[in-house]
Formats: sequence, structure tokens, C-alpha cells
Amino acid sequence: MFTLINKLIILLIILTIAVANTQADDTSNEIVTKQLFLGNIPKQMIVGEAYNIDVFVQNNLDIDSNFQVMLFLPSTYFYPTNAIQTIKLNKGETRKIKFSITPIKKHTGIQTIKAVLFSVNKKNTPSELGFISTNSTNNSTNEVFQTKELDEVETEIFSIKQKFDIEYIYLIIIVTLLVFVLYWAIRKKLGTF
Repeated sequence: MFTLINKLIILLIILTIAVANTQADDTSNEIVTKQLFLGNIPKQMIVGEAYNIDVFVQNNLDIDSNFQVMLFLPSTYFYPTNAIQTIKLNKGETRKIKFSITPIKKHTGIQTIKAVLFSVNKKNTPSELGFISTNSTNNSTNEVFQTKELDEVETEIFSIKQKFDIEYIYLIIIVTLLVFVLYWAIRKKLGTF
């Protein structure tokens, strides 16, 4: 088991790597640096159990900014309770965003879970990179946003298992029936039945 100190050392190493991989936002002269860390994700998961994914985002701009973190994962095997989260960070602020996923289907083989960080900026005109927030009551457009992918972090899951495989249940039933039949046959042969 990892001690708290070991976990902190691993976290610092990962955050150092994330800082080294920062990218500039080439739509302006500002540099946006983020730190993403996927934590508490085992390589083997169990169907039906919820797992938390922690993503750390840091705003290194000189201004307050909006960020969006999206979680990408195969929907055939996982159910996310909150796959998209938007946050506003003050200058220099770091915040942990919690995601929760639940494996829903047994699988053997590599599955990738990816967290992608976007910057979100208001624009006066629609953009190919943007999304539009609409008012559902009168179907009017409220705001137009432009998004730009800044970076991503991913991890791999090697297998998703059942808590108790159905094959084991069938095996237990068959063995129990065989034991009962043998017990009944022996008692009948001995005449005690």
C-alpha cells in the first residue's frame, strides 16, 4: 500500500510533468497553463462500483478565466454521472474537479479514459470552434462561446470484472446438484432412504 508521503511524491511528479507539457493559447498572447491529474483509477474495475476521477486545473493567466473539462470514455462500458464540467478560475487559482464513473459491462482488454481541458471565451460572433447557449423557453440565443482545446491526460483500464461472475453461480448450482444426487443415490443403495 502506498503511504500518504508516497502518494504526495507521485502527485508532485505527475504535476511536474503536466507543467512541462503546457501549451500556449495561440489565439492571443496569453499563456494558459493547466495541470491535470487522473487519480484513484485502478487498472482493474468491478461492474457496478463507482470510481472517482480527480482532475486538477490551474489558471496561469493574468486574468480570471473559464475552463471546461470533458471526460471521454467508452459509453459501452462506463456510465459517467458528470462528464462535462465548466469552472471559472481566478488568476493563479488551482481547483480539483471530481468526476464519477461506474463500469456497466464486463470487459477484458484496454479501455482509455481521457480528460480534456478547454478554455471557454465569450465571442460576439458565432465560431466554428464554438458552442451556443440557447434559452429553451423562447428558443433565442443568449451567448456565443468559443472553445479551444488546451491539453489532455489519459489513463488505461485493463479489465472490468463482475463482482461475482455468473459462471461461478452456474458452477456452484451444478456442483450442489451433483452432490445432492450422489447423496440421494448412496442413501437409496444403502436402504436408508
